[in-house]
Amino acid sequence: MRDEKDQTLFVEAWPGNSTFVDFLNENARQFWQDQFEKFEGADDLFYAWNDVNDPCVFNGPIKTMPVQFKHVRKSGQSVLHRDVHNAYGTLEHMSSYKGWAAKHSDQDLRPFILSRSYFFGSQKYGPMWTGDTQALMGEPWGSLNELLSIGVAGHPFGGADIPGYKLEPPEDLWVMMYQLGMFYPFFRAHNEINYQEREPWTQNERIQGVIRNSIHLRYDLIHYIYTMFY
Repeated sequence: MRDEKDQTLFVEAWPGNSTFVDFLNENARQFWQDQFEKFEGADDLFYAWNDVNDPCVFNGPIKTMPVQFKHVRKSGQSVLHRDVHNAYGTLEHMSSYKGWAAKHSDQDLRPFILSRSYFFGSQKYGPMWTGDTQALMGEPWGSLNELLSIGVAGHPFGGADIPGYKLEPPEDLWVMMYQLGMFYPFFRAHNEINYQEREPWTQNERIQGVIRNSIHLRYDLIHYIYTMFY
């Protein structure tokens, strides 16, 4: 990515001072794909997770890539970020999928590449989730509205963080979110680092029982779920 002075853009993100791969550039996409070959010890259970690829900029005025910054195509043509913002995450999703597939080209496997940002075409490359949700009692209904809307729009493989990414969930929300979440196409627990762990074994016996029953039911239905995806 290039700034207004046509210099490499550096911003603050999760790793600290960072620069973004320009996924609109064909050479940059190939560079990203090639990095998957460098993951040592990556077997057929190795997958990838593209996070904050909206892209997220911690120190920017709008918390995402400034709209006036530039992408540079392989041809040398410049494109403003405001004209391609929604496609950025999908291009990273696609590049990650192709990189994983190339690394395991000798195996008949489907790459599992999770992405926070998505757009038209993302459904070809992997699942998405609904981002930084909150552990509030309204979250189950909100997640259903969002996932059904996204599904109707053509991206059926989605889910929401159980029982919400931020805040401390009350016990009844834990129960409700697991009993609902096992029906999400993408099913996982996840939390922001400063809040209570979401792992099943860190919960009390009542919640562990609900989680166990939900997971068992999920696996009873897993062949049906896979058939629907097919």
